[in-house]
Order: sequence, then C-alpha cells, then structure tokens
Amino acid sequence: MSNVNQREESDSEERFAKGQKVALVSLVVVAFLAILKGSIGFLYGSIALLADAVNSFSDILASGLVWSGLKLSQKKPTERFPYGYYRAETLASLVISALIIFSGAEILWEAANSIFTPVSIPLAIPPLAAAAISMILYYALFRYKRRVGSEIDSRGLVADAKHSLADVAGSSIVFVGIFLSGLGYPIAEILVAILVGLIVVKEGLEQARDAVLYLMDACLNPEMVSKMCKLAMEVEGITDAHDARLRRAGPVYFAELHITVNRNLNIKQAHALADQAEGRIMENTESLENVT
Repeated sequence: MSNVNQREESDSEERFAKGQKVALVSLVVVAFLAILKGSIGFLYGSIALLADAVNSFSDILASGLVWSGLKLSQKKPTERFPYGYYRAETLASLVISALIIFSGAEILWEAANSIFTPVSIPLAIPPLAAAAISMILYYALFRYKRRVGSEIDSRGLVADAKHSLADVAGSSIVFVGIFLSGLGYPIAEILVAILVGLIVVKEGLEQARDAVLYLMDACLNPEMVSKMCKLAMEVEGITDAHDARLRRAGPVYFAELHITVNRNLNIKQAHALADQAEGRIMENTESLENVT
C-alpha cells in the first residue's frame, strides 16, 4: 500500500504543478489584455472596450485566486485539517464567482448610465485591434486551461476555462459594437456593454452554484460510486459492496464504502479482504486520495 500512496502523492504534486503553471501564464496574459483594452478604451472613449477591460481585471483576480488555491491545496494534512487543504481551491472558485458577478454588475451600471447619452466614436483601428487580440488570446487560454484542467481534474481551472470562453464571446461582441459605433450607431456599443455584463453575471452565478454543490458534498460522480462497488465485488470473499459515498475536495476524492464478507471468515481474514478491496479501488480509480 505504501507504493500506491507514494504514486498517488507524486501524481498529486505533478497535477498541482501543472495547474499553477497555467494560472501564472493566464495571469500574465490577462494582465496584458486588461492594460491594453483599458488604455485604448480610455483614449478613444469606447465604453464597450472599457467594460471588457473591467472584465479582464476581474480575470486577473480569478487567475491569482486559482493559483493561490492550488498552492494552499498542496499543504500536508494536519491535526486540525486531517483531510488536507484541498478544498481551498473550491473556496477560491467561490470567491472568484463573487468577483465575476460584481464585475458584471459594474459593467451593467456603467452601461445603464450611458444609455441616454450615447456618444459616437470615430471608426479607428486601435480599438478594433485590441478587441481582436483579446478574442485570439482568450481563445488560446480557453484551450490551454481546458486541456490541463481536464488532465489534472482541477475544478478551479476548468471553471476558469469556461470563463475564458465567455470572454471570447464578450470580446467578439465588443468588436462588433465598436465597428457599428464607428459607422454612426453609438447605441450599439452601449447595448454590447450591457450584453457583456449579462454574460459575465451569468457565468459568475453558474460558477457559484457549482462551487456550493461541491462544498455541500453533492454526489456529482455516480459513475465513480458504481465503479468502486464493482471493483470491491471483484475481490474473492466479498459478497456485497454498498453505501459507497464520495467527498470531492479540490481535484481529489475521499471515499467511504461498506462491504459484506463471507460469514465463515474471522475478523483478521475480513480485515485482509477490506485491505485488498481498498488497494484494488485505489489502483484503478483516478483522482482518489483515500478510501475507507
């Protein structure tokens, strides 16, 4: 069992290292986009581009929190936290969702204040280029985060990837709004800002819902529950496996399982079968930190 535990610990460290790298790359890219869109939006008076910049600044906080959550999750279990600090990542995801909702509400507020006094801006290359660069880089980040998040089974990283995809749509809409405003339809840019705000708020609410479900130990992986019971039943001498439960903590799971053994076995033999079942489940189930 020590070899299994060592392998699981090594895999866990590798997953966290990959997740932290993605979060740091995202932090640098999004910081660049926030400064680019904010400065050009201010210089050219583009409310849609400024709204997208505000959204990017919230992404900076999101990437920072994902990195911090992953870093804290690596701490070893203590007497006070016997299950480790894995849920720090889920808590970070919940805080991120609140920041996303706040930034979306701020965008809506600014757009609402401008809707009665729309100002047309001349058609210019820099605002359009900034929106186009934002689309390209956010899509690249989405693909990168989704791939690595799926590889390491990181809830926070997958949630951040979905947010990046929403940012692609947001920047695309901003591009169209800036173009239409330059053609003499200033209301288009304000409507775009409102749409971006609604997209951001929706994304934040969905992410908050998912984080709360994980913190409340909702069963969101029934396939793994069935698999554990099946693996335990494959051990000769075990007659039944039932009442399997999973607790998600960041990128890993903690499992509990009840087994029934042949009544002719003594306690020592029954305990040996339980150890066999535990080893079989740990070796054949990904992202499982512990099973009892």
